[in-house]
Amino acid sequence: MFEVPANACKIEAVEQLWVNWQKGLRAEALVARRDVMSGRGLREKLLAAEEAREPEIVASKARLGAAEQQMVRAQAVGTIKSWISNRENEIAEMIERRYTPKRWRGKARRRFEALPDDGRRALEDEFAELKADLRAINDQQMWMVSPDATILRKKGGQPVSAKAQWIARKMFLGLAARRSWPKFRNMAMRLDSRAGAGNRWLEPEQDGLFTWWINLKTPSGRVALPVRGWRRGKNKTGKGANREGALGKTINLVGNEDGTLRVALDRDMTEVFAASRDAYEPKIDVLGLDFGLRTLFATSEGDLLGQGYLGNIMPLVERADRIAAREQRNGRKPRDCAAYRDAITRIRGLIETEVNRALNLAVELHKPRVIAVERLDFRGSNLSKRMNRILSSCGRGVVREKLKDLTDRHGIEIHEVDPAYTSKTCSSCGYVDGRQRNGEKFHCRHCGKKIHADVNGARNIAAAAGSAEDAGGCSAQRGVKPCRHRRRPRVPLSVSRTRSATLREIVRRFDGQYPNLAAVSRPKRGKEGTRESACDPRETNPYFKQHSLREEYPMCAVST
Repeated sequence: MFEVPANACKIEAVEQLWVNWQKGLRAEALVARRDVMSGRGLREKLLAAEEAREPEIVASKARLGAAEQQMVRAQAVGTIKSWISNRENEIAEMIERRYTPKRWRGKARRRFEALPDDGRRALEDEFAELKADLRAINDQQMWMVSPDATILRKKGGQPVSAKAQWIARKMFLGLAARRSWPKFRNMAMRLDSRAGAGNRWLEPEQDGLFTWWINLKTPSGRVALPVRGWRRGKNKTGKGANREGALGKTINLVGNEDGTLRVALDRDMTEVFAASRDAYEPKIDVLGLDFGLRTLFATSEGDLLGQGYLGNIMPLVERADRIAAREQRNGRKPRDCAAYRDAITRIRGLIETEVNRALNLAVELHKPRVIAVERLDFRGSNLSKRMNRILSSCGRGVVREKLKDLTDRHGIEIHEVDPAYTSKTCSSCGYVDGRQRNGEKFHCRHCGKKIHADVNGARNIAAAAGSAEDAGGCSAQRGVKPCRHRRRPRVPLSVSRTRSATLREIVRRFDGQYPNLAAVSRPKRGKEGTRESACDPRETNPYFKQHSLREEYPMCAVST
């Protein structure tokens, strides 16, 4: 960021440009929103005849100019695209939650469990088809298309059902009514070389006052804005001169309340990223990451990264909760309070710092070719519903941004796997049981393996990603160390599978591998020092009672 200490005439000219820009943004956003709700989709450019039918856009174009109006539309469409992307993520979560019977609660769960086995499987299969249709609609963002339109699945090319189209439309309309659309108030002006251009850094002997000049086109004509940057080094060339990448041609201009302007200059990182990818040499094949709240990341190599960071965030979370409660008691919206917005901004900043530090350290230590992650979550049971939603949104967004940066910078592939039963399955023998985890401790009831629960989950994630990669015909690069947690073929936990199908496959594979193997002896409850005889824990495991192939792999009897 750079401060612009311009004179009064230049400030007045830029202020007029600012006002015209905000009006143009609102006019373009209105048209873009109408296109979305009509099912037409966002358009980067309007035809001349369509533009002539929009009086507000015609007036804005007369005030700004044709090139500037195109920049305004690009900025408005980009903001609406970001809003739509957030709704797409929310709808994806709704699809998984509502149409997975195993995740139902209350009366619906009791009715489902009361069905016979055939009825439950039939319902799960029906919902699996419906979920596949809903995912196809959601991935293509075709919620609002005409009911007569044909939407095809990406895999297989099957047309989706009319029922799925109706459900997807209702989901989007409900979210559009509850989630505020972008307001386009006091947004930064994003200018390219058609409206503004920056000259090179001044020579050291010229650097007594300013470090940069920006030529900007305003309604009063072109003005040259002097930019003052932070000084660094003996020659005071400015902070931006020591950063990576070549200076780009895009300028973001932001106004301050004290009359100064802030300028952000984009940088072209293409050459920097290309050199970084060429220099990166992977050491291991797959690195699994388990994402949590108490421990930010647990890796499949046994690292616990970001421990204790929650203590830095909790004071801000509690402060934001108090401010939100106070504003709601007074009949005001929390987001209209500057103190609340400041707390949320600081929370996001802390999360971003910790996530970047942890992921950079994981890549530096292990240099993986592939990073495997599960569906991201960032919620704590001891937090309010509002803060759970805010933390979940901030956490997912920050992690996705950093993972994308690792892909661009190092060429690391990112694989998302189904998180179903990764925390309940032993990473050593593959036995699945909901009673094996106790807080941060994991103790396998079959092989006796003791391990940190988050590390166990990370190893299951890495193994699932490796199996899915093998199923797709991919192989590790030459000279890359294979993942040491893939001791046997694992179930490719595809995101498209239902939880019931995933559990059924895990149980059947374990039954096939250990048909008559007794478990490790365990201390008997209530009697210290005594040991009970070895038995098969599957006898009391509801997962195996429901999904085990007893006729093929009979359970062993408890020995006495």
